[in-house]
Amino acid sequence: MNLAASLDDGEARCGAIASHRNLIVATDEKTAIKLFSGLNLSVSTISTLEILYNWSQNKNASAEKIRLVLKLIEERASYRPSSSHKYFNWWEKYI
Repeated sequence: MNLAASLDDGEARCGAIASHRNLIVATDEKTAIKLFSGLNLSVSTISTLEILYNWSQNKNASAEKIRLVLKLIEERASYRPSSSHKYFNWWEKYI
């Protein structure tokens, strides 16, 4: 399948590499998540918030540090999770 026809070049490349190397793609792009999960490419995905949540739990990050990181993501990357996101309530707790 031509991933680049449905995704931007970066997401398509990540998906192709992940498929060939049995890696996980970190993405918040809904189209990519849907496409990767629907293909027989063995491409698993993880969201940015899941990575951050795991970091906060495993490193016992302070509430101030978590809030700072999430605010920077919101401001600099213009990212805000949808209310249906698995970690939305966690995000809201710190924002």
